Amino acid sequence: MGAVDNFAKIASDCLLQASRADRFTLVAEWRGQGHDTIIGEASYAFDRDKRCGEFAISVADRWQRQGLGSALLCALQFRAISLGYVELFGETLKVNVQMKSLACKAGFEFSRSSDWRAVRFDKKLVGRIVPPRPGSGLDGSPEPGARSCDRLLVTP
Repeated sequence: MGAVDNFAKIASDCLLQASRADRFTLVAEWRGQGHDTIIGEASYAFDRDKRCGEFAISVADRWQRQGLGSALLCALQFRAISLGYVELFGETLKVNVQMKSLACKAGFEFSRSSDWRAVRFDKKLVGRIVPPRPGSGLDGSPEPGARSCDRLLVTP
């Protein structure tokens, strides 16, 4: 989804489009000081015939590296499995180190994208999805058992 200034508008647009059964959007809010602020969102759309879904996650800059992206991705995976889907994929720009790291820690495999500026990541939804533990990896340190992300650099 890239960098955005008006997070509330993006999330609202996603919710309006997500009224179909094969689409789903989660919105993370921070409630404080008399108002609500949208701090993250995660959306997916599924192809019923292929049993595969594409997802996108955005987290406000101020809220990154605190576990919110991991929690949103985990929730999307649980939802996909509950609906009987077997694969999930996403794409991000090659320079988006945070998203590539999140995908790697979540067990996604990397491959080329049709867009030379991007990288694609896929995951078969088999076995169990382990939700992030509170307090683990929130300071940017790898979580116990996290996979090596050395192969995050994908060249054309």
